[in-house]
Amino acid sequence: MMDPKHNQKLRKVQSIYRKKKYRRRTGSEENRTWTLVVGISVLIMFFFLIMSVLFDIGIPIPSFFGR
Repeated sequence: MMDPKHNQKLRKVQSIYRKKKYRRRTGSEENRTWTLVVGISVLIMFFFLIMSVLFDIGIPIPSFFGR
């Protein structure tokens, strides 16, 4: 029969293994990457939207947008 200390260590190791396995399965790194890509894309779209609204109002915009 196993001693209680060994059982406790075994349970601890198993819980760590399950947590790592669950994290690997969820793909948290991949989710974080796509969140960053979508966030940057939205910021770029807002920038161009604001610039086009300013152009329609009649405010001069930088020359790199071309005319």
